[in-house]
Amino acid sequence: MNLPRYELKAEKSLVIFEFISDGIKGKIPKIIKFDETSLNIMSTTIKKLNTSKIPIIRIDNKLELLKNKPIFQQKLNMANETLRAVGLPKH
Repeated sequence: MNLPRYELKAEKSLVIFEFISDGIKGKIPKIIKFDETSLNIMSTTIKKLNTSKIPIIRIDNKLELLKNKPIFQQKLNMANETLRAVGLPKH
């Protein structure tokens, strides 16, 4: 995703951050404060993710059943019919 970044204001301690959230409800000023516990948990979690041998995203093995089957058969048939009628573009 290529979304615009929020302009942050931070204290010297880098524990409290202020920004304006711009969403469907308009512009809302927000403040985030990290305490020692949340910083330790976040740091520990990142370390665990970096050293983990388990993938973060798990792929459901049931998807293998769909491997060679067109999921949108009707749209595929329409596209093939259009190609037959119009042909491929010439270079």
